[in-house]
Amino acid sequence: MSFSRSLRVERVGFTTLQDLGRPGWAHLGVPHSGAADRASHALANRLAGNSHTSAMLETSGGLVLRAEHDVVVVLTGADCDAFVDDAPLSRCRATRVAAGQLVRVDRVRVGVRSYLAVAGGIDCPPLLGSRSHDALSGIVPQLLVDGHVLHVGEQHHKPHSLDMPIGPDRSGHVKLIRGPHAEL
Repeated sequence: MSFSRSLRVERVGFTTLQDLGRPGWAHLGVPHSGAADRASHALANRLAGNSHTSAMLETSGGLVLRAEHDVVVVLTGADCDAFVDDAPLSRCRATRVAAGQLVRVDRVRVGVRSYLAVAGGIDCPPLLGSRSHDALSGIVPQLLVDGHVLHVGEQHHKPHSLDMPIGPDRSGHVKLIRGPHAEL
């Protein structure tokens, strides 16, 4: 199999490769695994123009990648400090990364996990129908280590961006609605 695009892991941080997991194997003792935040995973894939089953990077920070070829990335999930070289990487926006540029996902500020999708998806051979890393069971189709090359699959659809803010309302106001038992 030949790949036309790739990313090199400069620093893995707290990062795993995740897709939708391995449903249907529990009777053999294999956990479902997969993305912890399925909504953020689905949104990243949709915005990247990927299939909903495409694998991506799930991180709690410390991730540094170098684009070996031009790629398009989308960041969703937890609010974090992220950059392409020194320019901020916005969440929910398809962002072109030129060959040689660094993508950094630093500390998470609010939430737990961020998702970095690449248009075309991260491609590696699946294990039991999934590319997901599951540390508890030891099922690791592709171990992420510093220096590893991540191959990017073929892009089939145009990436998109979301033109609305995503995340919690931080205005400090809580809206209350009287419930049916308020008069009791």
